[in-house]
Amino acid sequence: MENETIKENKSAKLDKIMKLSIIFGVLIVALSIAYYLVVFLPLKNKEQWKQEEEKQKMTQECSNKTLDDIRRWAEGRQVSDDNSIKQYNFFFEKCLKEKGL
Repeated sequence: MENETIKENKSAKLDKIMKLSIIFGVLIVALSIAYYLVVFLPLKNKEQWKQEEEKQKMTQECSNKTLDDIRRWAEGRQVSDDNSIKQYNFFFEKCLKEKGL
């Protein structure tokens, strides 16, 4: 009878340890998911937004610079719209390459 009681106590302790292990495991997983959703993703999105804003700013700068270059290029020339568009594209792509876009 005493052996059975000792076995039951050991079994109860193991059950308790197993339950605690499962609880801690689930808790660790839940905290990991919470960190990912609450901390990591917002920071990642913030960086992407900053990069996108910077890219838009540089593209606008290139567009303005290209328009100035086209005006200087076209001064005193008779150019067709088709030729102007080709030159604009050339200057715009050149500017984007310089900026690394």
